[in-house]
Amino acid sequence: MQNTEAFCDELEKLDPNKEDTIFLSGAISKRRDTYKEYFCATEEVLTKRGWKVYNPAYIPSDTPWEDAMRETLNTLLSCQRIFLLRDYENSTGVAFELKAAETLDLPVYKEGE
Repeated sequence: MQNTEAFCDELEKLDPNKEDTIFLSGAISKRRDTYKEYFCATEEVLTKRGWKVYNPAYIPSDTPWEDAMRETLNTLLSCQRIFLLRDYENSTGVAFELKAAETLDLPVYKEGE
């Protein structure tokens, strides 16, 4: 979570009032057994520092992929920043979310960068 702490430090310079909502994005389908723990740990770090976070790990795991993507993309419209969690590169869902974020001119942050 050290990278997430560094991300928080950087965000606090950009949005000291913490009014923005951060959209967490990362591989879910390809890490079925570990994604919830990782997403929730990241959310915990961000919320303890005072940020509002959208965490797609709360979507029930039996939700069809297409329905989950509809929900996440709809929610992305109300967020102001997107944070890509490590190992996102080969995720089809993240590719959709990233394209939408870029189209909306949302600041994109990548864990570890």
